[in-house]
Amino acid sequence: MKITLVNKGTLESIRTSNPFILEIAKAFSKKGDVVSLVTPYFSCEFSENKMNINKRFFSGSITLSSQNILETPIIYLLLTLNLILDLKENKRDIVFYLGSGDLYLTAVISNLISKVFRITCVGDWLGSDILLDNSVLDFNKHFRKYILEHNTLNLVQSQYMKKEAKKISKSANIIVSPDKGVDLKKFKPKKRKFDQKNELKILFVGRLHPVKGLEYLIEAFEEVHKKHTHTKLIIVGDGQCKNKLMEIVDSKGLNESVVFTGAVDYEKIAKYYRNSNIFTLSSLSESLSHVILEAMACGLPVVATDCGGPTELVKNGKGGYLVKPKSSKELSKKIKKLVENTELRKKMGKFNQDYAKKYDTNKIMEEKRKIFKKTINNKSIK
Repeated sequence: MKITLVNKGTLESIRTSNPFILEIAKAFSKKGDVVSLVTPYFSCEFSENKMNINKRFFSGSITLSSQNILETPIIYLLLTLNLILDLKENKRDIVFYLGSGDLYLTAVISNLISKVFRITCVGDWLGSDILLDNSVLDFNKHFRKYILEHNTLNLVQSQYMKKEAKKISKSANIIVSPDKGVDLKKFKPKKRKFDQKNELKILFVGRLHPVKGLEYLIEAFEEVHKKHTHTKLIIVGDGQCKNKLMEIVDSKGLNESVVFTGAVDYEKIAKYYRNSNIFTLSSLSESLSHVILEAMACGLPVVATDCGGPTELVKNGKGGYLVKPKSSKELSKKIKKLVENTELRKKMGKFNQDYAKKYDTNKIMEEKRKIFKKTINNKSIK
């Protein structure tokens, strides 16, 4: 197969925030597929697991921001030009664009240009791309409906996302295919001291965004810490809510027990899972949650909110617990149960480690390649 991946990020942002794009490219190229990556800044081809940049509009030191209203049109104009050049110069089978929270214009550009060149267009929807307010007044709803119906195929992360996407368009071709699964070589457990008394770490990994419900997690941790002063809450990630959350922590006198690490490079994130004892996710809405998968692969028990995707990963009572969103009380109760029961943590962690094998990256990628081949051959996909 000959595939063009489309994303509007810089090389640095892709490496740090969307590394699954590079993982997909490398996995497919290992199988002998010809894979190119097109962005506003450069295009490149992957060969034998190596990335060869062959066109660049700007030097690596120049970065445009999609948050700047004056620079946004330039970004998408360059993305359009680079995609046209790639398809004009190379015969491709598929244009595959990958979402990252605000993919609508990327999707429209990919869709329209692929139609001009008569190439199959596949869209990968991550989470907030679908899981936004679908009310009549939501303008993005019309974008989503158009894109879903005009793509040859739409990939979503979970059955929950598929259900929500079908509410937007009943006729769209949608199947469940996690974007990358979990790399079991990178995310694996280490020997833990389960009788640990000095310090027990409760971990959160993700964007510091209102949808993650972190204020409820901090409230829950406050109750846990009152009884179990040896516990620490480690919050890995960055985002718009960081200052507000730090103020909440300060007001509760928890500065010594709640650690904000800031953004952590994907290549270094595994050590945080391995050095923790319990994983928590307090989201109000989730598509599937790669961080839960990574925590499971590292042998951690999980306490997560019953908010869509996590329900498909966390086996309640076996690998952890599911609680109501926005319920600090339930979060606190289940975290306490795990803090107080060493054998339960060990048992649930082992269950999760075994269950995560179902989502091994190699299996997910091979299934995705089969899906792509069927799509190119116009065979029905269910």
